Amino acid sequence: RQRRLKPGGLFCGTTTDGNVLCKKLQASEGLSFGNSLYRVEFLPPDGQDPKDFDKTFKGRSPFGLKYRFYLQDAVDDCVECLVHFPTFKKIGEECGLKLVDEMNF
Repeated sequence: RQRRLKPGGLFCGTTTDGNVLCKKLQASEGLSFGNSLYRVEFLPPDGQDPKDFDKTFKGRSPFGLKYRFYLQDAVDDCVECLVHFPTFKKIGEECGLKLVDEMNF
């Protein structure tokens, strides 16, 4: 993993805020939410009936849960995975990376 990073180099990444997505999902009536500019649709695990999807995530982490993302004039129905930032940070630390900044926008 880290052999592709040069010592002293920087890794800059962006991702959605998994906590915000989970809160919006829980506030929605179904498995999707958005407006005229964007849309997020959560995908139940393979073989699970959408009616049985537990939006409270009791007993399991939503980390890695798949969702479709659409952003007008930029992203057309892209499948992405939910990121739990503390876990992502820990994985980076295990690879010798140091978090310099984290911001939400």
